[in-house]
Amino acid sequence: MPQKARFRPDEAHKALNDIKNYGKDRKRGRKRGNFMAFFNQAISTLSVLVIAIGAGLGVWGAVNLLEGYGSDNPGAKSQGIKQLMSGGGIILIGVKLIPMLSGLFS
Repeated sequence: MPQKARFRPDEAHKALNDIKNYGKDRKRGRKRGNFMAFFNQAISTLSVLVIAIGAGLGVWGAVNLLEGYGSDNPGAKSQGIKQLMSGGGIILIGVKLIPMLSGLFS
């Protein structure tokens, strides 16, 4: 046979305080949650932009490198390989370093 729930004044008092403070806690949490959601969205957008810039630079470097091989131009080859490598480095920054910023404020 199940036991009957007993009335405990201390638990009732805690429950009433929880009900009174529900709106206040919810508003505080919502403000912080909205800020963090905005911040995380900004970080992900920044990451995508940096990756796109790095990819563009890498493609431009590959074109310069192939152009340098086609015309047997050592200057264009050098510039192309530098652009290709720097594009790869910028992509790495966008993939690894920028997402670490989201943990900065949490």
